[in-house]
Amino acid sequence: DGQVSSRASVESWLSSGSEELRLIAKQTMGNPTPRALKDVAPPEMGEAEGLPLAKATLISRRSSLGVQVLSYYLGGGRVTLGRVVFVILLVPMIGTEVLRVYTDYLMGLWAEQDQEVSREDSAIGFVHYVFWVVFAISLSFVRAFLFVSVAVRTSRRVHDRLLDRIVVAPVTYFDVTPAGNILNHFSKDMDALDTLLPQNALDFAQDIILLLGVVAVVVWSTPPAAVAVGPVLLGFYAVRVFFSRTAREARRLDSAGRGPLYSAVADASDGLATIRAHSQSSGLVAEFAQMLDRNGKAFFQNYILQPWCILTLDSLGALIVCATSVSCVLLRGAVPPSAASMAIAYALMTRGKLQFCIRLSVEAENQLIAVERLQHLEEDLPREEDSGTVDVDAHPPWPQHGAVSLRGVAMRYRPGLPLALQGLDLEVSAGAKVGLVGRTGSGKSSLLTVILRLVELEAGSICIDGVDVRTLPLSK
Repeated sequence: DGQVSSRASVESWLSSGSEELRLIAKQTMGNPTPRALKDVAPPEMGEAEGLPLAKATLISRRSSLGVQVLSYYLGGGRVTLGRVVFVILLVPMIGTEVLRVYTDYLMGLWAEQDQEVSREDSAIGFVHYVFWVVFAISLSFVRAFLFVSVAVRTSRRVHDRLLDRIVVAPVTYFDVTPAGNILNHFSKDMDALDTLLPQNALDFAQDIILLLGVVAVVVWSTPPAAVAVGPVLLGFYAVRVFFSRTAREARRLDSAGRGPLYSAVADASDGLATIRAHSQSSGLVAEFAQMLDRNGKAFFQNYILQPWCILTLDSLGALIVCATSVSCVLLRGAVPPSAASMAIAYALMTRGKLQFCIRLSVEAENQLIAVERLQHLEEDLPREEDSGTVDVDAHPPWPQHGAVSLRGVAMRYRPGLPLALQGLDLEVSAGAKVGLVGRTGSGKSSLLTVILRLVELEAGSICIDGVDVRTLPLSK
């Protein structure tokens, strides 16, 4: 009559039922013990306000990024090729910055020429300068073209490789992997690979090589400044290590905490009617707000590192400028005016370049986390075993009649779960129309699943027109 006959908890309902009822509940619901909303968060939590550390969050298993990840990126998924590409890209980058310093040096020499120098000699010096400037500009275009070509090729190849692996992954992988994690890889991580990483990596490579050139010019022009340059470089390295480690882990926590957010939105969209029917909206909203707060704290920790880094690096840059200026005063008369002015001008560049090098290196390293996550995804994605050896195209047409025979079929969805089908024997004659009738959990969908080979058999065989389907390639 449509009325509730009794009210009871899940445990009492199952305990009062039969053994068959409990078996069906175990197969369909898994663990029937309900969880309170406050217990939804995983039990294993990290120090960053309870951010999950379980493997389901797909936090990278490495604490630092190595050459292998960079080689994986430059090689488009091939580590060996990436090392070769790195050397090829390094040559025009170093050449461009060397030519830049050399052209500035030539300009100083040309400006120092006495008025007694003939017009022809002055013109030759200017033409010489223009030639090297044009050469440096051309080499910079070659550098940018090579890097952009490598970045575009890498993005396309990594995306295609991952998509191919996802498409051929077994169905059981999607049963145990939250959809939000997969969406996070193909949205945020791929966006970092496509847009953010190429620009940050190219700018960092240019600035760090230019910074090394600045140090070389300062030491060559004013040798006493080397006394201050050494400690400043050590301080720069210490700041960079501390800042990069902190920012990298904060970004890693931010990336790992974004997957549960996507999963929560996807799950709530799928079960919206059930959530409203059981009046669970307020509890789920509070849970989502807690996850959002944890994710926001990791982002904020990364953001507030910038002011500290800027203040520290400005102080280090000021030491180089001071040391260079004092050296020029002490060596007045021994250092040509062009070399002294060039040294001071380059020393003034260190204040900005130190900041940019730190920021760009950390940003590039943070974006490499996305490459690392995509690399682990490609390595960890399972692949369906395709043991098919029978070529049905060699004996067309197949299937010709459509007779289906199942003998001793047994199937479980994943290792450790009970058998969904056990000892099933079925004969369907050619041309027959068969309907499967049964209650929930009786195996109707499981039978269709094994016929289509969405899940491999535990035991038994399925033959269509006398051909065992396990001997066929999955593409057939």
